[in-house]
Amino acid sequence: MLNWEKMKNIPEEWEIVLIDGSTDESINFKPRTEYEFYFDIKKKETERFYVTVNRNASTSTEEENTPTVFRLKKNYPNPFNPVTIIEYELPKYSEVKIEVFDILGRTVATLIDERKSAGFHSVLFNASHLSSGTYFYRINAGDFVQIKSMMLIK
Repeated sequence: MLNWEKMKNIPEEWEIVLIDGSTDESINFKPRTEYEFYFDIKKKETERFYVTVNRNASTSTEEENTPTVFRLKKNYPNPFNPVTIIEYELPKYSEVKIEVFDILGRTVATLIDERKSAGFHSVLFNASHLSSGTYFYRINAGDFVQIKSMMLIK
């Protein structure tokens, strides 16, 4: 059981999310104070849990919280094993597709393929089924296309 009752000094406008890399479950710290999980003692699990912090102030106006350009950000952590987060920004409601490719250009995962609202977004990529190496991720959003690389080290 994980417990974070003592995290009361976190600013109210911050969003803190615990990500369980085994189940891909995201748990918002604010409404909950604990998370119960199970594990296989025979299976070696390293770096199972990740925490993300979003410091966007909820008191800002919607216009201040809307990006002005399309942007694909660098994944983090990088290098990673086996989970990483990819953030992207949309200035308007758009059809978004984010795919991951291996070094030979083969599609190994489609992370997003849907319409998304304007704003700041992120997607979790779990590469536990892939081999160590360099991978590329690409966003297509309207006329915007961008590609970045990332390194999986197991």
